[in-house]
Amino acid sequence: MKIVIDLQGAQTESSFRGIGRYSLSIAQAIARNANKHEILIILNATFHETIEPLRAAFDGLLPQENIKVWYALSPTKERESKNQCRRELSELFREEFIRTLNPDVLLLTSLFEGYVDDAVTTIKKFNPNVKTALILYDLIPYIYPNIYLTSPLQKTYYHTKIEALKDADLLLGISDSSCKEAIKLLDLHSDKVINISAAVSDIFKPASLSQEEASILKSHYKISKKIVMYAPGGFDQRKNFENLITAFSKLPSSIKAEYQLVILSRANDKNRDDLNKLAKKVEVDDLVITGYVNDKELIALYSISDLFVFPSKHEGFGLPLLEAMSCNAPVIGSNTTSIPEVISHKKALFNPYSIDSITNKIKEVLEDETLRAELKRHSILQSQKFSWDKSAKTAIKAIENLLNSSPKIKNTKENSIDLYSKIATIFKTSKTQEDDSTLLRVAHSLELNAPNNSNPNLFIDISILRKQDFGTGIQRVVRAVISELYKNTPKDYNLNLVYLSHEDNYWAYYRASDYEHNFTQALPQQGIYPIEPKSRDIFLGLDLTSDISNAEHFGLFTQWRNRGVKLAFVVYDILPILCPQWWPQGGSLTHTNWLNTITKVSDKLISISNAVSDEVQIWVEEANIKRERPLQYASFNLGADIKNSMPSYGLTKDTTSLLKEMTLRPTFLIVGTIEPRKGHKQTLAAFEKLWAEGVDINLLIVAKEGWMMEDFVLKLKEHNEQNKRLFWLNGISDEYLEQIYTHSSCLIAPSEGEGFGLPLIEAAQHKLPIIARDIPVFKEVASKYAYYFTNDNEPSTLADVILSWLKLYKQDNHPKSDQMPWLTWKQSTQQLLQALELF
Repeated sequence: MKIVIDLQGAQTESSFRGIGRYSLSIAQAIARNANKHEILIILNATFHETIEPLRAAFDGLLPQENIKVWYALSPTKERESKNQCRRELSELFREEFIRTLNPDVLLLTSLFEGYVDDAVTTIKKFNPNVKTALILYDLIPYIYPNIYLTSPLQKTYYHTKIEALKDADLLLGISDSSCKEAIKLLDLHSDKVINISAAVSDIFKPASLSQEEASILKSHYKISKKIVMYAPGGFDQRKNFENLITAFSKLPSSIKAEYQLVILSRANDKNRDDLNKLAKKVEVDDLVITGYVNDKELIALYSISDLFVFPSKHEGFGLPLLEAMSCNAPVIGSNTTSIPEVISHKKALFNPYSIDSITNKIKEVLEDETLRAELKRHSILQSQKFSWDKSAKTAIKAIENLLNSSPKIKNTKENSIDLYSKIATIFKTSKTQEDDSTLLRVAHSLELNAPNNSNPNLFIDISILRKQDFGTGIQRVVRAVISELYKNTPKDYNLNLVYLSHEDNYWAYYRASDYEHNFTQALPQQGIYPIEPKSRDIFLGLDLTSDISNAEHFGLFTQWRNRGVKLAFVVYDILPILCPQWWPQGGSLTHTNWLNTITKVSDKLISISNAVSDEVQIWVEEANIKRERPLQYASFNLGADIKNSMPSYGLTKDTTSLLKEMTLRPTFLIVGTIEPRKGHKQTLAAFEKLWAEGVDINLLIVAKEGWMMEDFVLKLKEHNEQNKRLFWLNGISDEYLEQIYTHSSCLIAPSEGEGFGLPLIEAAQHKLPIIARDIPVFKEVASKYAYYFTNDNEPSTLADVILSWLKLYKQDNHPKSDQMPWLTWKQSTQQLLQALELF
C-alpha cells in the first residue's frame, strides 16, 4: 500500500501550534511503523524555508527520494480575492501531482489551511478517484460561528472546507470528543470516523533542575513565586483567560502571596495588552506572560510548576495538558469536550464556565498536598497511555480497512485529470485579469511538477574549464574525470556537462553542449536554457568556481536541494583559508565564502585526499555552520595516466636540445605553478648553494607564473645559470611533460601545502624517484616510496637532503617509486563514483 501524506500542516503558521506538531509527529510515526507499506511525503515549495527542516525530520525514517516537492502559483491565500485564478490553478496542480504519484491513499494532515497563507488543500475537487483520509482536529469554528466566522469571506471559506471534509473517505479524529462531534454535527456514518488519539514528543519528560537552576530559570521570566501555570496554545476566546484570571484573583490572599499565575505562550503585543488589562481590572498584580519559550525551557517550566491549570472551554485534544502531565506536573482542567479524556481523573476537573468552580479547584489542590501528590503520580501514569506509535498503528489499520472495503481505482487514461483543458477553463472563468507572466509561471510549475520518469541526470560542473583550460591541477582533474565518465557513464544516469552563468540578472546553470561536443556526435544546442534538476538528479561541483556563492545568495542550490537534488562538491584543498599569506589579498575571503556555501548546501563534500578531508571536517566543526541534516564526507585519489586525461599536445623547437642537456647530469624536476607555497625560492636557493659547492646538477622547473612571485620570476629570467643548469618551461603541453618526466632523474616536491600532489603520482608512473617535503598529504600519497626533508624553509635543509640522496642514488639505495601505488584516471573516477554512491 502506498500512502501519500500531504504535510502542509507542518509548513504553515500551524507549525507553531498544536496542528503543526501533530501533523509532523503522526507522519513520522506512520513512517516509523509502515512495515511493508510505502510512505511518500509531499511538501509545498512555496514554504521553501520549511522544506530542509522537514527533510531532516524524516532523515533515517524515509529515503529522501520519498519526500516530494510540488510547485504552486503563489500567492494563493483565500482571504484575497485577487488570488482566485492562481489558487484554482494551484489546486489543480496539486491534485495532478498527487495523481502522478499513484497513491493508494492520500492522507491530508490539515485541511483548514490557506485562508491567511499560501497553503493549498482540496479533497477530490479535480480527481474523485483518489482515496483520501483526513486528520480531524475539531469543528470549533463550525460550532461557534459568531466568534470565529465573523466575515462573509471567512465563513464561505470555512464551509467550503467543511463540504470538502465530507468528501473524505476516512476521518482520523484526534479524540473521541472530536469524532462524536463530527458524526453528530455533519451527519457522518460512524464507520467513516475513527479515533486515533494523540501524543506528545518523547522529549517531554520530567526535567531534574537544581534549586539554583530553577531559580535562574524563574528569574529569566521574572517569576518570583511558586508557579500556577497555563499554556493555552493560542489566545482566542475559548481559551477562557477571563475566567482563569478572575478565578485566580479570588483565591485567599495567603495563596496569592505564595503563588504567581504564569501564562506560557507565544504572545503578540495585542494579546499581551489584553491580558494585562484584564489582570489589572481584577487586581492580579504579578501576572507573568512569558512569550515564546523554547522546548528545553518549556519542559523545565512544566517540571517545576506547582500546578498546571487548563480552563479551555473547548478543545480537539489539548496537547499542552499531555505535555505538562508527561513532565510530572499536577494537572487540573475543564470538564468539557476532550479534556476529561486526556486528564482521566474526576478529582482534577472543574466547570470552566464557573469562576467559583475554577477558584475552588485551584485552592483545593494547592492546600491539599496529598491530593497534589496523587495528581502528580497520576500525570505520569496517564501520560504513558498515549504514544505516537499507537496512534500511527491505529491510523494505518484504519487506512488498510478502508482499502479492503473499497478497492483502489486504477490510475488509467480514462480517470486521469484533463489537465490542459482544466487550465484553460480556469483562465476563462477567472474573475481576475492575468498577464503573460502567469502563463510563464504556469509552464514553469508544470515542468517542475511533471514526474521524472526518465533516467536521473548526473550534472557535472565544468564552469572554469569551459571558459579556459589553464592546464593547472584542477583543470587537469576535471578534464580527466569527464573523459572517463563519457567512456563509462554510470548505469541508468544521463551525463550532462554544465556551467554556471549570470544571464539577465539571473544565476543559473546551462548545458555546456559546446564542450560536450568533444565527446559526443551531438551538435551544440542552438539556444541556451537554464537546467532544472529534479528529485533523484545529482549535481557534482567538479570544477572550482567562486561564483557559486553568488548563485546561492539568490537561493539556487537551496531550491535544488529542496526539490530532492543531491549536491556534492569536490574539495581540492582549503589552503587559502588555513594559510592566507600564500594568496593575494581577498583570496582567503573568497575561498572562505566558497567553503561556507558548499558546507551549507551540500549533501556530501568529497576531498581529493584524506588529509584534505580531515582539514575540512575540522574547519566545518569549528565554523559551527547551522545545518538541518548531517554533512557527509568522502575522499578519492587522483589518477596519473596523462594519456587518459584529454592531454594537450605539442613540442617546441627546443625540446630536443633540452632533453639532451637533461642527460648530461642529474636533473631534478619541479612541477607546479610558481606561487608562494610551492617552495620554489627555497629550492633555487638550495641549488645555488650546491652549485657554489661544485655539485654539477640540473634544476628544471615546469610551471606557469602564478602570483606574488614577481621578484622570483625576474630572478629566474636573469639567472646566470639560465639555460645552462637552470631551466624554466612555462605552460608546456602534456605531451612535452611526458618527455620531461621520462628524462628526469628525480622529482622534487617542495610544496608547503597541497590538496593531493599529483606530480608525485605522475612521477611514480614514470618510475621517477621522489624527494618530498615532510607534510601529511605527501606522506599519504607517497608513503615509504619517497625521500623526505624536514618541513622548514632553510635552503641548507634541502641542499643536505639532495646531497644525501645523490649518494644513495649512486649506490642504488635511494627510495624508489616503482612500487608506489597509483591509480589510473579510470580507477580514480570509479573511486569518485563510489563516493557519490553511483558505482
